[in-house]
Amino acid sequence: MGEGEQIKDYTKFWKEHFDHNAQKYNSMLKQVDMTINGQDVPEDQVKLRVESIIRNLNLNQSDEIIDLCCGNGLLTKRISYFVKKIYAFDFSGKLIEVAMKESSAPNILYFVKDVTDIDFLSFKSVTKINFYSCIQYINIEKFNKLLTNLAKMEKVTMYVSNVPDKHKIWDYYDTPEKKEFYLQSIKKNQPHIGTWYEKDELKELAKINGFNIEFLEIEKERNTSYYRFDFLVYK
Repeated sequence: MGEGEQIKDYTKFWKEHFDHNAQKYNSMLKQVDMTINGQDVPEDQVKLRVESIIRNLNLNQSDEIIDLCCGNGLLTKRISYFVKKIYAFDFSGKLIEVAMKESSAPNILYFVKDVTDIDFLSFKSVTKINFYSCIQYINIEKFNKLLTNLAKMEKVTMYVSNVPDKHKIWDYYDTPEKKEFYLQSIKKNQPHIGTWYEKDELKELAKINGFNIEFLEIEKERNTSYYRFDFLVYK
């Protein structure tokens, strides 16, 4: 394994982290770690994220979609105005409680469930899936499990966004202090960002599971563009 590589399953850690966030913060942005240096991202950053989902999934009013790792519904609610129906999933029961209270809409159904354990065949009218800024909270093995489950669908496109690029990890932890902070967080089993991915390993998983994959450049205006990437998997 190379420096900074992670293979552990931190699902329990992240579930507890977001349950805690949901109870600790009143800010919807802080609850889902949509922050810059601990402060809420500006509204224009939220709009950029919503626009990227609508654009890359080519959403329209006839679409029924699945929103994986929906958190407190911050983005789910905004997307709901552009589609017919959304089935939204997250493993944090506390965040789902917030979502049902603060981000409800007639066309959204929220579920507490690990996204790698969904029976996608139960959603026969769905052909588009949003997986926004959450792949980092599972490891490569669990992402393979998600793809294996998803591969049972006859036709589907999934937009996976804000993927931490393993080749740019030290662009993010760009000082000796930040690098040491990262390495210590791994030793303590308290990962700071989560799993960092390589494009080649994702390309291989897509191929194994019968998907095409297209890597996308993040718009430079998005605050995460210097160390993350987006991609589509589809068939």
